[in-house]
Amino acid sequence: MPNELSIRITHDSEGNEVSLSEMSLESANALKLVFQSLTDLANLYSETNGVLISLKEGSIESTLIYPTSATVIDSDIQEVIEGRSDNTEAVKFLFVIYKTKIKANGLEYVVLHKVDSAVHDLTSSFKDQRFRSLRRPRLSSLKKYVS
Repeated sequence: MPNELSIRITHDSEGNEVSLSEMSLESANALKLVFQSLTDLANLYSETNGVLISLKEGSIESTLIYPTSATVIDSDIQEVIEGRSDNTEAVKFLFVIYKTKIKANGLEYVVLHKVDSAVHDLTSSFKDQRFRSLRRPRLSSLKKYVS
C-alpha cells in the first residue's frame, strides 16, 4: 500500500457539509489551492515515479499518494508539521494551503498522513503549527570561520 497525505475540507464557513457535487465558491477555491499545492509539493522531489494526486469521490479531499520507498517525503511532511523543517518549499506549500484558504475562510478540515498502513491524524498539529522553516546560516557569515 502506498503512503498518503490527505487534506479533506469537511464544512464551509457557515458549517454546511461540502462535497464535490455541491460546494460554495470559497470551498471550490480552497479545493483548487489544496490540489495545486499538493501537486507543487510532489514536484519538489526528483523521483516522482509512482507519485499520484487524487480527488476522492463524494468529498472535497485531495490526496498526495506516493510509494512507501519515498521516505524523504514522509520525513519532510513530519518535519514541516513539527516545525523543524529546513525545506522552505515544502513549508511554503503547506503554509499556503492552511493560511490562504482554509484558515482565512473559516473552513473545517481534516489532515491525515498514512505511513506504512498506519493513519496519523495531523489535524490538530496542522492547526497549531506556525509553519516555520529552520533558517540556515548565510554562507557569508560562515566564511569568517573557515578562513
